[in-house]
Amino acid sequence: MSSRLSSIGQYLYDHLRTNVAPSSNYKDNRTINVGGVGTVVSAAYEQLRNAAEYTQEHLLRQRAIRRFYSRNLSFGVEKEIDKAIGEELVIELTQAG
Repeated sequence: MSSRLSSIGQYLYDHLRTNVAPSSNYKDNRTINVGGVGTVVSAAYEQLRNAAEYTQEHLLRQRAIRRFYSRNLSFGVEKEIDKAIGEELVIELTQAG
């Protein structure tokens, strides 16, 4: 296993093996408590969850806008595109929530 590691990986492997291996001085199994790890992990999870949720909402809005424009622009081939269509889009998106 250690032959496939880089020099830094080999160094880490050697130190972990010597420090984690049971020695004659280590008589009882004690739990090591690292403060703050749970909060960091939960904060990272929340950030990932929020990013995924935002992406899904963004895609839903984007598809709604495409449907609106295809519906309004396809029926009126001769229709002029003016600023009112933007206002209609805002009103429809607001009413849709």
